[in-house]
Amino acid sequence: MRPLSIVNLFCRDIGFVGDFFPTTFALDDLPGRTATFRPLGAGSIMLALSDWSVYEVLGLNAPRHASGDGALVTFDATSREGLDELTDIACRNGAQLVLAPFETSYGWYQSVLRDPEGHAIRLSFAG
Repeated sequence: MRPLSIVNLFCRDIGFVGDFFPTTFALDDLPGRTATFRPLGAGSIMLALSDWSVYEVLGLNAPRHASGDGALVTFDATSREGLDELTDIACRNGAQLVLAPFETSYGWYQSVLRDPEGHAIRLSFAG
């Protein structure tokens, strides 16, 4: 198995989204930040925010889907109450609530949101 190292989100406004994630989820800035790239530490995984210009640099010239449906980022909570609180914080910071906290069919507690640019975010507590 190869470990996951980076989750990349392409952003229209990297400044706004780049402030949303660290403020909401207490992520750390990592070295290498530029005007078109902002690396954030999320445990052992980097959440890399990139301006859409990087999309073309990577040779990804297929149609872009700015709706945020091309990626899902999941953040773990330490308790049900913590998930409720994190859901509220995310909404206050500009996220749109898609599914309020709920019990899944497999016994986890989750909520689903979209960040200010529409990227899908799941908050999860495995219990």
